[in-house]
Amino acid sequence: MVKSMPTSREDVAALVKRGEGEALEFKRSTGELREAMQTLCAFLNGSGGTVLFGVRPEGTLEGQDVSDKTIREIAQAAARLEPPAQVSIERIKVKEGREIVAASPAEEDG
Repeated sequence: MVKSMPTSREDVAALVKRGEGEALEFKRSTGELREAMQTLCAFLNGSGGTVLFGVRPEGTLEGQDVSDKTIREIAQAAARLEPPAQVSIERIKVKEGREIVAASPAEEDG
């Protein structure tokens, strides 16, 4: 299980090296947002996990152009889940103009 959100390129590379599994899913871009929300919903109902946007299915760190609008779209999609979900979102720069976005169920206090 993914215990904490990746915050650096090294964190992402270490996660990707382990490959997709019950707590990790790769999405090439937020163009796959609908599928990513289905996965996040499963993570919310299970033991948690992380969706990485900007990672190819075979594990290549491709990144994508990420704006504040991109982050808002992810948060709004999570809010439309039933019940609405709080999602932690982290942006990780992989190269100039390209970032990976990590999204996972928010940690609950207490």
